[in-house]
Amino acid sequence: MCEPTTLLMMSLAISAASAGMSYVQGEKNADTQTENLQRAQDQQVDQLNLQQHQADQQAGEQMSDRALEALKETGRLSTIAGESGGAGGSNARIVNEAGFNATHDIATIEANRLNGGTQRNMEAQGVHSNTQSAMNSIQQPSLIGTGLQIGGAAVGAYSGYRSGSFGKLPNSVKAG
Repeated sequence: MCEPTTLLMMSLAISAASAGMSYVQGEKNADTQTENLQRAQDQQVDQLNLQQHQADQQAGEQMSDRALEALKETGRLSTIAGESGGAGGSNARIVNEAGFNATHDIATIEANRLNGGTQRNMEAQGVHSNTQSAMNSIQQPSLIGTGLQIGGAAVGAYSGYRSGSFGKLPNSVKAG
């Protein structure tokens, strides 16, 4: 049978080891949660960047299509004006109006593209804010808490030692 002081020291060592392992595991868990949140944020931002790239391409194609349509329309109106024999101001006004309409349409496409970019930037800021908030709520292990856990175990072991119950077998074990 071991002496009570030996049992006291073993109890303290086991408590300290257990508290240390809990601290290390808590750190690993917090690091894993942080990494997962960062990875999710990166994926969401990548997705928003891809959406912006696609919107930019689509807007470029729409503006190009509208400019080509305006050229065709202007050519058609000029041909009609030439065939009708009129080279007057009303034909020029119609051609100018077609050009104005095309310019207005292209400006609207560009404004929509820019507004979509602003919206995606705001969404990215929201993703960053949500991720930071989640990271702030991750429970980090505390060295003070670990120390208190070890101290509590020491006090409990010492109390058992002082009361004389440390090192004695329980009645149920003696009877068996």
